[in-house]
Amino acid sequence: MTNIEENIIPEETCLSEVILTLDKVAKKILFVTDKNNKLVGTITDGDIRRALIKHLSLDSLSKDFMNSTPVIIDYEDSNKSHKKIMQERGIKFIPITNNGVIVGIESLDEELDIFANYQDIPVFLMAGGFGKRLMPLTKTTPKPLLNIGGKPIIENLILQLKKYGFKQFFVSVHYKAEMLKNFLGDGSKYDINIVYIEEDQPLGTAGSLGFLKGKLSFENILLMNGDLLTKVDFGELVVSHLETANIATICVREYEFKVPYGVIEVEDNLVKNIIEKPIHEFFINAGIYLLNKNIFLKIEKNKYLDMPDLLQDCIKEGNKVNIFPIHEYWIDIGQIDQFKQAELDFQDERD
Repeated sequence: MTNIEENIIPEETCLSEVILTLDKVAKKILFVTDKNNKLVGTITDGDIRRALIKHLSLDSLSKDFMNSTPVIIDYEDSNKSHKKIMQERGIKFIPITNNGVIVGIESLDEELDIFANYQDIPVFLMAGGFGKRLMPLTKTTPKPLLNIGGKPIIENLILQLKKYGFKQFFVSVHYKAEMLKNFLGDGSKYDINIVYIEEDQPLGTAGSLGFLKGKLSFENILLMNGDLLTKVDFGELVVSHLETANIATICVREYEFKVPYGVIEVEDNLVKNIIEKPIHEFFINAGIYLLNKNIFLKIEKNKYLDMPDLLQDCIKEGNKVNIFPIHEYWIDIGQIDQFKQAELDFQDERD
């Protein structure tokens, strides 16, 4: 058994606090207890993402989105091995309780090959853009090589992906391509392999994928903008994609827009309702995609194509595109203020 104090939260904990707590703990599960310290449920990464998909408020209480019927082990049986059951059910953690009070965790994570499902998935990083909105910073330096936290943006991203076991990288380059190629090299300094896709002219956020069409043998590929920083759990992303077996999974971020005025709802020229400064919630594109190889059938080589257009065509043809909400750190460094914010975020980490 392991220490579980940091994993225990009261049932009145709100969603925003749950997200922060789960990001900090080593064992990625939280145990929800009532006022008598009795276990009433568990929360994992999947529970949080399902809550976000439902657009639950960040003020929602843990008891509103937790798993209220988790598999548990009685303390009397804790000396027995439950590894086989956990492997069969795909469970990494099981709470151990004594008279309803949680006293430990049965853990399988140390025995799992966490890279088994996706270590052969290649990564495609789009790094050929001009970065016009970041001028004058990008006048002499391509956006992916701008420093954040002492490292270029794209190096931070590669190191994050490497932690999850990704080894094969494709990098599309155009603007100041030689600078990127000279800095990253063949990837050997990161213990990965990098192959460059050189665009003679910009091909959009999906067009350069056409260079891989028919040349590689893989079931899925991870496509990302090379100018973003994130701490998303790529393992959970891959698992989610593989479970749905859809043609694509797109990572999304929840975005709130507050109308600064009272909104008048009208019907037949009469006021039906007055809503004061309403808040609208949306999912925005986070620039991270997991794509099934079948999507390549819809991509033509050397033809301009953006990912939103490609996915729209897939949907119109009856293909399913899954969403994966991101609750972890994520920032798209497209403008000066976002660049400055990322600098502050990474400075805080170093301090």
